[in-house]
Amino acid sequence: MFVDHIGGDGRLKAEFKPNAIPFSVESNNAKGLDTTVVEATYLIDAAVLRAHVSSGVTLCAKNLFGATSINPDWRKNAHDGFHHNKDASASYSAFTDFLGHKDLGEKTMLFIIDGLYGNDNVDGPTHRKWKMAPFNDAWPNSIFMSLDSVAIDSVGFDFLTSEWPDLPDIANADNYLRESAFDESSPTHRGEVFSPSSMPPAKDHAIRALLWELGNVGEKRPRMRNAKNCSHRPNRKAPEMRAEAVSSRKKAQRADF
Repeated sequence: MFVDHIGGDGRLKAEFKPNAIPFSVESNNAKGLDTTVVEATYLIDAAVLRAHVSSGVTLCAKNLFGATSINPDWRKNAHDGFHHNKDASASYSAFTDFLGHKDLGEKTMLFIIDGLYGNDNVDGPTHRKWKMAPFNDAWPNSIFMSLDSVAIDSVGFDFLTSEWPDLPDIANADNYLRESAFDESSPTHRGEVFSPSSMPPAKDHAIRALLWELGNVGEKRPRMRNAKNCSHRPNRKAPEMRAEAVSSRKKAQRADF
């Protein structure tokens, strides 16, 4: 069964449970949630490795926006909490609410980023091969997988910004990752235990457990926030991380084809 916002051509038109997303702050964003998602036992969140104007990148966290009761015409949708402060200050992020919701991020058993090509723009086809090592003027040909939403988006963010350091709106675009990984004093958490779905936080909360730290990747040594022993490139020992090891199941992995 295939479901989308429009229906037709063999697909069913989505139906939505109203007011299913109690955002952490007052918001005009779509609050309905696809009943397919609500009724599902688990989700697999598959995004594409690409940049995006305004939000800087669009990866697994932003991908969950598509399960809400948005208008197919993106211009008619509110995007409260999508934009980050350019001055590097912390701000509320709607993406953190998506990741923490019991029927979205909390229900997702696997996060995937399709990095077979990758692009510096959300629109249009890919237009050039990657220059950075180890690709060296070849397509990335990579699939990233993780049980941890923050880990995988952090890795995707760093690959994109290493290849295209001057992306539009990229300054502080990783704000949502800090909001999702750091303590309860952040603007999204508002000093409370983070639980946008009004449910008790999971004992092994994927967002709260991740240590969001810096490490080294490849010759250019770009920023990378990931678990210890992350496998990020073929035939090369994983980088030494300055973070303490997180749970062994929280590692973003890269596969080559």
